[in-house]
Amino acid sequence: MSVIKIISRKYYRILIWLIVLCVLAVLTPLFSLELIPVLAFGCAVMTARFLKSIRIAWLQEVVFGLLLVLTLAAQFLI
Repeated sequence: MSVIKIISRKYYRILIWLIVLCVLAVLTPLFSLELIPVLAFGCAVMTARFLKSIRIAWLQEVVFGLLLVLTLAAQFLI
C-alpha cells in the first residue's frame, strides 16, 4: 500500500510542475493555445483530488456546484 502512495505522490508532483510550467508559458510572448489542454488536464486532476479530500459530503456538493456555476458564468459573461 505504501508503494502506491509514493507513486501517486510522484504523479502529483509532476502535475504540479506541469501546471507551473504551463502558467509560466502563458506569460511568454510565444504562448500557443495548444498548451491549454495540457493545463486543463493538470487542473482537472488537482480539482478532483481536492474534492475527494473534503470529508463532509454536503460541502463537496456545494464546492462542486460553485465550480459549475462559475464555469457557466464564465462561458456566458466573458
